Amino acid sequence: MNESAQFECTEHIGEILEEYYKLDPETTALIVSLDFKPNRGFPFKLIIRPVAEDRCRVELRTHRNSVPDSESHDAFVEAAKELFERMGFVYGTYTNENNPVVPTDDETLLNRPVQAITFYNADLTDQIGRERLLSIPAGHAEELSNGGVFLYICDNQFGGCPELDEVRQFLEETSN
Repeated sequence: MNESAQFECTEHIGEILEEYYKLDPETTALIVSLDFKPNRGFPFKLIIRPVAEDRCRVELRTHRNSVPDSESHDAFVEAAKELFERMGFVYGTYTNENNPVVPTDDETLLNRPVQAITFYNADLTDQIGRERLLSIPAGHAEELSNGGVFLYICDNQFGGCPELDEVRQFLEETSN
């Protein structure tokens, strides 16, 4: 697929979301099943869940048995980062069945420990501390063009992540 076609596909996701926001969140759910193909495909779902006035929780979900290799996983994470950056979401994170649901209020988000993959918008980044987030001692921290920060602590989401404890301890020790 050429770059123009890829851009057009992601633009359609934005259009779908804009239409979804016009619907009644009490009676509407949106699940988009996609097939991501950097080298070979694996299915994933984009799930939009209304949670409060003018808010929704967005999940990109796949099953670990669907991820063919680490290169595909990294490409999938990059696609999630692009979506987060372009759509201006407040918060995003890697979750699994062992994690509690993603909080929907800012206070709880600020107190939630960083996950293996975490996105913060510009406002949350400023509240947590931009320099603090960008100076984590392990993994990868990147400032996004929308002012948010993307943290990618581990490349193995399913086999444990010892670096995550190091980053959590650092952020706890450097908090105000």
